[in-house]
Amino acid sequence: NRRNILVTITESGRIRAESELRKMKNSMTQVFTDMGEEDTEEFIRLTSKFFELLQKHSPQE
Repeated sequence: NRRNILVTITESGRIRAESELRKMKNSMTQVFTDMGEEDTEEFIRLTSKFFELLQKHSPQE
């Protein structure tokens, strides 16, 4: 199926999305601050490894 669908967002929707994104970024910053540098680096390393392995073992289309 190669149909394309164009989705647009209203100005108020864009403002809301930006606000929610800011909230999410602030929460993530706080979590990583609380975790500390060493645990944050380990989290990033393990997350990267997880996604590499997931891609390796995912069926190709």
